[in-house]
Amino acid sequence: YFHIKNLDSLFTLFPLFNICAARGADILWEGKMKSTRRWAIAALVAIHILLNVCLTLVLLRVSALNYPGGSAIRRFHSLVPPQNDVHLYIDNLSAQTGVSRFLQLNKNWIYNKTEGLDRNLSEMLEFTHLIIETRGPLGKSLRNNAKTHEVMETIQA
Repeated sequence: YFHIKNLDSLFTLFPLFNICAARGADILWEGKMKSTRRWAIAALVAIHILLNVCLTLVLLRVSALNYPGGSAIRRFHSLVPPQNDVHLYIDNLSAQTGVSRFLQLNKNWIYNKTEGLDRNLSEMLEFTHLIIETRGPLGKSLRNNAKTHEVMETIQA
């Protein structure tokens, strides 16, 4: 706990580090015509900033792909008409991988994240729809629930 608390404090200092780095880059850029060495350093700083932006965009895309639960609930909203009565079960792994309160768009639907359900047939019958994690297209939880619920779509993770 102590280390995490200190790490949070360090994150609050990042804007100050960025200000110092930006000021240093500005000084280098303004003085780039004074010498070949300063010009080379200013060019390296500019290249570093460009590479940093490119890497940030790539990692942003990779990070977005790491949330299949969020993709599943967005897709669910596009497949099911908003006027339908929906009681949606969201399993634990789906909730951990992107299903959040911010994506619960229809106030008339019931979004249920109850943990520890046995996933036996009687408990799952109260839900009209399920967003569940399964291992592969023929996973056990999918096979069990396919007896009572139709598979609308699968999201690969």
